[in-house]
Amino acid sequence: MAFPLLQEDLNIIAKLSDEPNDVGTDALSAQEFKEHFDKAGNLIKQFINEVFIPYLQGVNAAGAIGITEISGLTDAENVQEALEILKTQLDNTATGSIPDRSLTAIKIQTGTITANELADNSITTDKIVDGVISDEKISSKKLSGTVLKDKTVVTANIADKAVTVAQLADSAVETAKIKAAAVTATKIASDAVQSSQIKASAVTRAKLADDALYSPKSAITENYTIVASDASKTLAAFGQTTTDIAFSLSQAISSQMPNDAEIAIMWLRAKSVKINTSGLRLAISGDSTWRSGTVTIDIPEPYYMVALKKLFPDNVNGDLWTVQGNVEVVE
Repeated sequence: MAFPLLQEDLNIIAKLSDEPNDVGTDALSAQEFKEHFDKAGNLIKQFINEVFIPYLQGVNAAGAIGITEISGLTDAENVQEALEILKTQLDNTATGSIPDRSLTAIKIQTGTITANELADNSITTDKIVDGVISDEKISSKKLSGTVLKDKTVVTANIADKAVTVAQLADSAVETAKIKAAAVTATKIASDAVQSSQIKASAVTRAKLADDALYSPKSAITENYTIVASDASKTLAAFGQTTTDIAFSLSQAISSQMPNDAEIAIMWLRAKSVKINTSGLRLAISGDSTWRSGTVTIDIPEPYYMVALKKLFPDNVNGDLWTVQGNVEVVE
């Protein structure tokens, strides 16, 4: 709404005749002539006091005052609209009324939000973007058993070899904190889990993946070179009845396997099954001396299983393995 305008004609003196107080058109008395001189001023005073000032004091005045464009208030054309936009923006920044995700990293001063400013359980799983919490964001020993909600640490959220001795507080690993089958071999660094890190009776059968309880089986259909990842596996010769299958294990591969590594080899279906070793020392059941160099071992009958176990590492003379089962050394 626009400001009210003075509509009165103020050309009062100009409209008088040249001799306004003579007998004729105007015939004004001296008093009337003087009042004509004051009339324009009185009309202006009356407009200001009775119309303009009351309008400025009313509810519509701010809507009639224009403004130049202000950054952030581009939709406001007058003072009233600018005030309404500012009020809305202030309401949105009041405590408890901040829109979701409006507080970005650039809005928060470094060190402003500490543990004291966060309400209990205010940071939930759905508030944390995947991949945001990296190693450098977590202080040493900050993630203890009392901080983690039950079953929040699942297999997909643990990097390979991420769980080391330094990351586990004494008795931090309890049954309720481990999802069934979440702990696999790739998630645990060497020597990471020690007795002090595991609460009594915390590791139950339900907490272990299948390959942690049993020896996984691989079907071998042709000659096969054993690799380091075959440790703890059962290698079953499962070819054709006309196929000779030979398994080979070298010192180079043995050196990559942990001490006490075990491998089972079984004749399931084949014409014959042999085990060839090179660079190792073998303590074969039934032998009185260790074998070394290149050794060929024959599994004499179908469905026999032979167990190999690494006893001691020795990169100079060859790792010492024991071979258990019904076998024959090919001289």
